[in-house]
Amino acid sequence: MTRIWLEKYQVLFYLAAIAAGLFTGTVYEDQVSFLEHLLRPVLGIHLYATFTQVLLGRLSSAIRGGKFLAAAFTGNFLVVPIVAWGLVNILPDDP
Repeated sequence: MTRIWLEKYQVLFYLAAIAAGLFTGTVYEDQVSFLEHLLRPVLGIHLYATFTQVLLGRLSSAIRGGKFLAAAFTGNFLVVPIVAWGLVNILPDDP
């Protein structure tokens, strides 16, 4: 599988994952509480890999890379809060 092929059929993968989640939650109702604990870590990994365009097979090496983590932390914990603070002060209170 190539990255282009995965991106081309990305929506089908999402629909299949949603269907699998609905099926699993319906069939295994007694284990839902256990599966709920897995939801956030799996979703976090998925969103991280999707938005950074890092293949899951290379995720561990990307995390170990100092430049990548520095850029991610700078963006998420420095740039985004400053931009959000600036927008809150500029935009009106009443939507």
